[in-house]
Amino acid sequence: MIDSEFFRFNRKSLPELPDFPKVSFQEPPMRSLSEKDQDRVFEFIMDERDLKIFAFVRQYGCRVNEASGLLRENVFIDHGPPYFVLATVLGTNGQIKPSTKTKRLKVLPIIPEIASVFKPSEVTPFVFSKNGRQIRSYLVHAFRWVGST
Repeated sequence: MIDSEFFRFNRKSLPELPDFPKVSFQEPPMRSLSEKDQDRVFEFIMDERDLKIFAFVRQYGCRVNEASGLLRENVFIDHGPPYFVLATVLGTNGQIKPSTKTKRLKVLPIIPEIASVFKPSEVTPFVFSKNGRQIRSYLVHAFRWVGST
């Protein structure tokens, strides 16, 4: 280690080691809206398909690209209890990436309050789609507060 070598080399010129300040970091402030403010924002989302992805990200706290890349083949609504698997993400180029940022599968239950978002409104391989195409994550980033990064 460089520091210990420095002190060993200069031990005669340094009769006493100086006090070093404790290294710490400041927690960044939370940038999120209260539940009440989130409800007020949701009142302005007119399109039902948009509302579905925002409600999903809000409820599960997943990354936006995980929600955008959620495939229908990973939703098991008829299973008892129903669940889905976050296994893929939507890349910036619109391509599906085979793993999430953490490289782990996330098996999550489908809660009854939000089960309707998993019902298909269009025939696509994606759970969240609009006009037959997946919802690109950059379109959702205007509402970053609903997700976690």
